[in-house]
Amino acid sequence: MKRIIALLLAALLAVSGNTLGNDFFNASGVPSTGAALVSSTIRSEFSSIGAGFDKMPTLTGNGNKVATINAGGTALTATAATALSGMVIGTNIQAYDAELAALAGLTSAANKLPYFTGSGTASVTDFSASGRSIVNVAIAAKGDIVAGSAAATAAVVTAGTNNTALVADSAQAAGVKWKALTPTRQVFTSGSGATYTTPSGATAINVRLIGGGAGGGARDTNAGTTGNNTTFGTLTGSGGGAGLVTEPGAGGAAAGGDINISGGAGFYYQNTGGGGSSSGGNGGNGAFGGGGLGKVSATGGNGSANSGGGGAGGGGNATQGGGGGGAGGYVEKLISSPSATYTYTVGAAANGGAAGSSAGGNGAAGLIIVDEYYQ
Repeated sequence: MKRIIALLLAALLAVSGNTLGNDFFNASGVPSTGAALVSSTIRSEFSSIGAGFDKMPTLTGNGNKVATINAGGTALTATAATALSGMVIGTNIQAYDAELAALAGLTSAANKLPYFTGSGTASVTDFSASGRSIVNVAIAAKGDIVAGSAAATAAVVTAGTNNTALVADSAQAAGVKWKALTPTRQVFTSGSGATYTTPSGATAINVRLIGGGAGGGARDTNAGTTGNNTTFGTLTGSGGGAGLVTEPGAGGAAAGGDINISGGAGFYYQNTGGGGSSSGGNGGNGAFGGGGLGKVSATGGNGSANSGGGGAGGGGNATQGGGGGGAGGYVEKLISSPSATYTYTVGAAANGGAAGSSAGGNGAAGLIIVDEYYQ
């Protein structure tokens, strides 16, 4: 017993030498080194030690709990972990969750994205730089689309207007642009060896052309002039045949198109019954009509402008009038995937026979119409 007391005293003395002072034990009454042992002092110190232990929770009955300082700051208490202040599940701390556990069980890697494969199960999938770029762009309005402006770089192409289509265009930042779906049209009423340029984005063109009409013949002496050819690339609408003094002109030929229609021949009137006067023969009509009208004892009518119609013959006398000029030939061709350019010529108007009592009418110039499609 004395040995135990001696050990305890040695401990107390060591504590006193380190000046231990805290809420559990204060060694203020320990005798100094070498002082005689006094039982009352030793009992007092043991009482202080006991009081310190009384501030701690007992072990029995407090398994799986944590020691916390009470609200007054005077002692330790045993508290269930789930009842700790500021540790409310669902408010301050996260309760166990199968989805979170599934995510925590994944192995991370570069360019990977986690995703759920089912309830409480997850996996990873590729998430490339291109994918991240696409996800990062902002769609501002209905109809906006995402296109690549460079490798692994996405860009927004704003919505086009109604009746437009998206077409490739390397000059644009995103490599595409909107183009009108509504067909466009170009009309050529003159030109010799000129150049037609296919509009950007046009996927097909439909070409219609007609050769120039011939002049009508004068009543007595001079024939009209042959009509001039209209061409577009390999398409040719030939000019109408000249009206003669005593014969009409033939219609012009047509070649190269899906549709090739020869021009209408001119007319010739001869008075065989005696009495009165004959009119000049009407000019031939082409696909657009336009033949000049013959008249009695007067200059023949001109073909309608750019119709390809023939001029009428000069007004007749008691026996005959001049022959009408023939109309130009008509060609129509739908060209898919058209070339960038085409050379074209519009057949010019041809003169009617000028001499004689009644001159012939002039034939009409030809025409080219190009409809352009973008679908």
